[in-house]
Amino acid sequence: MIETLTLIVHVLIWPLCLSIIGLILLQGGAGDLSSAFGGGGQLDSTLGVGASKKMAKVTGWLAALFFLMVLFLAIPRNAGFAKDGSASAANPAPATPAVPDVNQPAVSKPATAAPVPTTAETVVAPVKAVVQDAAAAAVKTAEQATTAATAAAQEAAAKVQQAAATGAAKVEQAAATGAAKVEQAAASLVPALPVVAPAAPEVPAVPAVPAVPAPK
Repeated sequence: MIETLTLIVHVLIWPLCLSIIGLILLQGGAGDLSSAFGGGGQLDSTLGVGASKKMAKVTGWLAALFFLMVLFLAIPRNAGFAKDGSASAANPAPATPAVPDVNQPAVSKPATAAPVPTTAETVVAPVKAVVQDAAAAAVKTAEQATTAATAAAQEAAAKVQQAAATGAAKVEQAAATGAAKVEQAAASLVPALPVVAPAAPEVPAVPAVPAVPAPK
């Protein structure tokens, strides 16, 4: 059924092409090749007013039909037809069975060799080993850096404590020395004053009380 339809389309597409070409030539403007076939203004005068518009519509429908026919012919009909135009492996040609030669001695089959790794495996294995080595080296370097940083921090803390203790001792010593010098300077500036014992206070004399005469 499909083969018959394809054959009909092949037969009809050639007259359709010629019809489209003729209609396009008849619809040309005045003064060109279409004038020889009655195109341009002569077409309306010959076939009546509006003949150009009707012919343009017919040309459009025929062009659409032409495109549909071309698309129909472009669809592959064989299910096993490959993209490159050759028959696919779905329908392989029947293989001719090999006839063994009786005169040739029997050849023993070679031992089955170990499976050869594919290209992906041969590439991935070295890359994986390199990545593992790099990761181990990075971890080791990080541990060494952490150890060195911890030791440096402890050493710096010890030096700070030692410097603080030394500074505190120097400050105390300087304070004691300054206090002694201040006392010495104060003692040299103040003259020695004689120690005078306080005198005993004088007791005022009690006046004599006059005698009071006796009453008579």
